[in-house]
Amino acid sequence: MIYLPSMNPEVVSKEIQKFILNTVNQHKKSGVVLGLSGGIDSSVVAVLCLKAFEKTSHVVMGYYLPHQSDDDSRFFVDQLIHAFPAIRDQWKNISRICSASINIAEEGGIPIPLTNYQKGNVYSRVRANVLSTFAEKENKVLSGTGNRDEDYGVGYYTLFGDGAVHMNPIGCLSKRLVYQMAEYLEIPKSIIKRTPTAGLEPNQTDFDDLGYEYSTVEIIMEALDQGADVPHIIEILESKIIVFSYDKFKTMADIVQDVLSRHFIALSKSKIIHPPIPTVTLHYGYAELLLC
Repeated sequence: MIYLPSMNPEVVSKEIQKFILNTVNQHKKSGVVLGLSGGIDSSVVAVLCLKAFEKTSHVVMGYYLPHQSDDDSRFFVDQLIHAFPAIRDQWKNISRICSASINIAEEGGIPIPLTNYQKGNVYSRVRANVLSTFAEKENKVLSGTGNRDEDYGVGYYTLFGDGAVHMNPIGCLSKRLVYQMAEYLEIPKSIIKRTPTAGLEPNQTDFDDLGYEYSTVEIIMEALDQGADVPHIIEILESKIIVFSYDKFKTMADIVQDVLSRHFIALSKSKIIHPPIPTVTLHYGYAELLLC
């Protein structure tokens, strides 16, 4: 039988908080620095850090680092700070640094213009450099905000960008469980309902990039971890209502192959940079049954 895990948000929240606090204390730091995007992942991590530090003098410092003038993420960041005012935040526009980096890249070596995808990776690496500098300057741990489906499922992150962190508190949770944790933490509804985006390209969404939802990634990864072969995984997907891009994929087999290809890349990335993640209590015995 193949299952999706369930969790007790209160228990898992405390386990992640303990991991965060232990990591900060072990490194003798004064708190955490993270990038705030106005998305659900960074919001959940920020609030978990805040709760982990309730009985300490540690500080959660969130930086909003837009690289384009029409970035509307500030609205969602403000919603988070309004709900959790103890999170300290600062706004720093990094467009000039990003433009300079792109100009150097396009002029150096073979002078070929960068694609939007390549420019997006530049933005992520610049942002990571700025965050890392702030973390060092403020004697804080730099926290990642990637979930299990993104980072460890399909490797949907920039290797030396948003993947270059000291710890990854929600790397143990699928996107589905991150949403459950967000509800438990009372993250603003506007953030929970926001369409997932990396914010690296104009009008970009995660679904447009991948061609399927994170729920599909979780199903495939869980089935794979529980010993299912590819034909069985395809059978599972065909038994579910799967939303995907018909422009990119024609069959469930195509989707499985794409996820597996991306997962291979994710494993390669993890050999280079592998920030620690917490061990949390997930339940499979009473979880959602995918297929016998």
